[in-house]
Amino acid sequence: MRVLKLALVLALAAGGCGGSTPTGGGGGSGGGGGSGPKNWLAGDHGTLAATTDGVHYLTASSRPTEANLLTLFCVTNQVGWAAGDGGVLLATTNGGATWSLHATGVSVPLRAVAFADPAVGVAVGYGATVLRSSDGGVTWSASLLSGAAPSTTLYAAAFARDRSVAWLAGDGVIARSVDGGASFAAVAGVPAGSWRAIRFAADAVHGVAVAADGQVLLSSDGGASWQSAATAPAALAGVSIAADGSRIVAVGAAGLVWRSNDGGVSFTRVDAGATADLAAVGFYDAGLEQGWAVGGAGTVVHTLDGAASFAALSTGLSADLTAVEDFAGY
Repeated sequence: MRVLKLALVLALAAGGCGGSTPTGGGGGSGGGGGSGPKNWLAGDHGTLAATTDGVHYLTASSRPTEANLLTLFCVTNQVGWAAGDGGVLLATTNGGATWSLHATGVSVPLRAVAFADPAVGVAVGYGATVLRSSDGGVTWSASLLSGAAPSTTLYAAAFARDRSVAWLAGDGVIARSVDGGASFAAVAGVPAGSWRAIRFAADAVHGVAVAADGQVLLSSDGGASWQSAATAPAALAGVSIAADGSRIVAVGAAGLVWRSNDGGVSFTRVDAGATADLAAVGFYDAGLEQGWAVGGAGTVVHTLDGAASFAALSTGLSADLTAVEDFAGY
């Protein structure tokens, strides 16, 4: 058993936080790609775990915090970030083999982290907190957010890989930056709602946002405007969009999976075989074929057919899981 565990640890260290070709992430997840189905997830009590075969998970060998982790983002196959309660921010530079604490200067919960590249990223959270780093997370400073109340909770962030556009989402607001995340302005005309996740296709033009009341919004102009799509039958918490924008998969309350194969024109409910609330969804491939959704009490469900069906995984994890790495889109 010790030999097997050591082999898995070495495999995880070699596999890294995602694969070799990052394509972005947001709304509590990111990164990905490579030669195998590598995937990371995060959760309560400092939980960090990974798989190199898509099915079996092993927790990280070091756990520098017991704080609840609320978001995960992998920038490259070696560099990744996780954040959560108390302003906790963790980084790995060796593919998740070890994680270290980074100072943020805030103590509020951080709900999302997103990077455009290894240098430039943002972290957002309670109290309209928007932090930006331009030196790979060594230092963080406040970004301006206009059009949102100071008490606003921000739940999600996403960043275009060319730094041209960045997006935030939260209670009653979706905001957009066109200056590399230095400042954000609330988008006019967005319906009232607690927007919990936001993602964009690889073109950084076609996007989707989901809310705690089941609302779904679509954008076809880089987030400058948003239009309502089919509302889900229950609360939504996480979303992923294919690199070409054709497939959208959202997850939420009581195991809900809300799926579109036509860019959001229509949605159908998928039975994931889970009863726990699902907090996040992520895919290994840009086409959204192999993926995972995670949620309460260590729930992990796995799909190999683009979220048409799921199978529950026995991971041995008991903590509530809040974030999962997502290769597709921004």
